[in-house]
Amino acid sequence: MRITPARWILGLVIVTLLVGFLGGYGYARWAPAALPAAQAPEPTPAPTAAPASDFALLYEMRGLIQNEFYRPANAEPQNLLHGAARGMAQALGDPNSVYEPPVERELGDSRWTGRYEGVGMFVDQRDGLMVVTSPVEGGPAERAGIRTGDVVLAADGRSLAGLSLNDQIMLVRGPKGTTVTLTVRREGAPAPLEIPVVREEIHLISARGRMLDNGLGVLRISQFTTETLGEARGALDGLLAGHPTGLLLDLRGNGGGLLEPAVQVTGFFLGGGPVVLEAHANGEQKPYAAPDGRPATDLPMLVLVDRGTASAAEVMAAALRDRGRAELVGDRTYGKNTVQYIHRLSDGSGLRLTVAEWHTPSGQPIPSTGLVPDLALAAPNPPEPNRDPVLEAAAQRLLARAAAPTSVSASPSP
Repeated sequence: MRITPARWILGLVIVTLLVGFLGGYGYARWAPAALPAAQAPEPTPAPTAAPASDFALLYEMRGLIQNEFYRPANAEPQNLLHGAARGMAQALGDPNSVYEPPVERELGDSRWTGRYEGVGMFVDQRDGLMVVTSPVEGGPAERAGIRTGDVVLAADGRSLAGLSLNDQIMLVRGPKGTTVTLTVRREGAPAPLEIPVVREEIHLISARGRMLDNGLGVLRISQFTTETLGEARGALDGLLAGHPTGLLLDLRGNGGGLLEPAVQVTGFFLGGGPVVLEAHANGEQKPYAAPDGRPATDLPMLVLVDRGTASAAEVMAAALRDRGRAELVGDRTYGKNTVQYIHRLSDGSGLRLTVAEWHTPSGQPIPSTGLVPDLALAAPNPPEPNRDPVLEAAAQRLLARAAAPTSVSASPSP
């Protein structure tokens, strides 16, 4: 599957792992692609034989450790093997390229099903720090007061500095009913905050629809999981039955997830053609095209985004704007612009490896600084009770557009 950098599910599952932040990130390509459409593991190419001398240093170190280390239980062969594999990934200097031992990989695979145990937040790593790209709506982290942009410094008093993103996530997640106290640095706060969060079992419904009194429909997609395609199609069908005059696609706080559902759902509004290009260092560009479903290709629409919109959600937003289908309204997006392939290794462990960047259908890189909206609307801080000023302003803009003699339509497929 391709996990659009995800974001990791920091839903941090007990039996889990970016995006839901859930973990948050979207990301890569895993058997089906970043997370994508088939569920079979991504085939791993046969390794290229390396000269024995390449491994001489490792053998030498292993011998010294096993013969001399004062805690023999920590020098078990499997422990050393996983440590060496983890070190190879860390040596790349890329926080999104990660080795996962078998247990961690199994937990990670479950994050994209929409069910997991944890705190419920999408996270990413920047400058070695765990950053919340968005908490899961209604989840324990959000209810406890965790916000988009928070930097998690420690979990139960243990510093997360210097750890890989995977290791940071392992310290935050845990079984339902247990409590983890997160030390959080927040912009504008004079000192770090101590926020206790009770972990829960979380079942996410990733797509919901509702009609506004003004005749507009709102399709809210909170992340991209294996269930999103069916949930989004059902929600959209329900909206179309109400004959809306326009559609607000709300991707705020969507930390990403699987690429394939994002591409397929984007096709609802484009009616086929390219959605994203996977751009490799050798100049190769692999296109991902939307199916020609055409349920809502002519309905006037706007896309709502914010700092929590990341990875696969940025792919979707960028495609809709790049193809001339919709403008973006809200705040600058997160900027998760790299592609990871997730390989299942021979012993059941996994390697998530950054292999490319995401480009829009026209070939423009999705910027690491995020997508700049066409209409900048910052959400009030703190939020206003029972009001959504950004959605209200977007609705007024869309109503004016829907009343105009012409409307935005998808560009023809090349």
